[in-house]
Amino acid sequence: MKVAVTGATGLVGRALVAELLARGAEVRVLSRQPAAARMVLGEDCDYFGWAPQAHELDEDALSGATAVVHLAGEPVIGGRWTPRRKKAIFESRAGGAQLISSTMAAMSVESRPRVFVSASAVGYYGDHGNYRVDETTPPGHDFLAEVCQAWEQGVMDAESLGIRTATVRIGLVLSADGGAFTRLHRIFKLRLGGELGSGRQWLSWIHIDDLVAMFCFVLEHEGIRGAINGVAPRPVTNTEFTVRLSEALGAVAFLDAPAFALRWVYGEQAGLFLTSARVVPNRASKLLFGFRYPELSLAFHDLLGHG
Repeated sequence: MKVAVTGATGLVGRALVAELLARGAEVRVLSRQPAAARMVLGEDCDYFGWAPQAHELDEDALSGATAVVHLAGEPVIGGRWTPRRKKAIFESRAGGAQLISSTMAAMSVESRPRVFVSASAVGYYGDHGNYRVDETTPPGHDFLAEVCQAWEQGVMDAESLGIRTATVRIGLVLSADGGAFTRLHRIFKLRLGGELGSGRQWLSWIHIDDLVAMFCFVLEHEGIRGAINGVAPRPVTNTEFTVRLSEALGAVAFLDAPAFALRWVYGEQAGLFLTSARVVPNRASKLLFGFRYPELSLAFHDLLGHG
C-alpha cells in the first residue's frame, strides 16, 4: 500500500506514519516544509511540498498512491479566535480537503488514489447536553461545526470520481507524546488542575493507539464510507475526567475554572471546554472494531507508564 499523508508531523500524523511504516506501507509525506518534515520523520518516507493556502499541490505527490490521509489543520487551541485565525483554521482543513479532491479530479483515472480518508472532529455535532450522539446526529451550528461540515464536504467531493471517501470524527486525543494530555499532566502534577465550567459537560476522548488503529481499519476495509466517530466507547463528564486524572497522578484537583472566566480569557474558543458532546462510536462498534482502551482508567494507566 502507498499512502500519501498530510499533517504527518502532527501528534496523530507522527503516530500514523510510524504505524503505516511498521505495516510495510510506502508513505508519502505532503508538507509545507518538506525538509523540516524529513528531520522529524526520518528517511523512510518520500517527501513532497504542497501549499494549500496558495492552492498548490503537485499531482505527482498523489499519482499511483493507494490512499490519501488528510490530517493537516491549523491548531484550534491557543490564542483567541480572531477573524484571521478563524480563516486559517477553516482553510487549512476544508480548503486542504478541497484541494486534494480537485487535484485528483484533474488526474487520469488510472493514476488516482482509490481511497481518501480525512480527519474531522466531534465538533461537527455542536452542543447536545446529556443526549447520546452518534453518526446519524445532525450537525451543530457553531463555528467548529461549520468548519467540520465544509471539511467533510471537501472530502466527499471525491466520491463523484469513484474514490472511496471516509471521515474520522475525532474526540480528545490522549497521548504521552504531546497534545492535551501532556499539558494537563503538567498542570495536575502542580495541583493546579480542576473542573471546567459546571463539570457536567460530556467529553469524548480516545487513546492515540486506538485512533491510529481506526485510521488503518478504515483504510483497509473497503466497505467503510462516510463518517465514523473516532472516540472511545465510554465518554465521561468533565468532572469524571478530572477525578480519574487526579487519582491516576495522586494529585488533588481543586483549582476549578468557572465558565465566565473561561469565556473572559478565551472568548469564543471557550466553547472547546464548555460544549457537551456525549459522542459514541456506533459505527466502529457495529463493524467490530476492537478498542484496546475502552475505559479512561485503562488509557491513563497506559499513558502514565503503569502497565
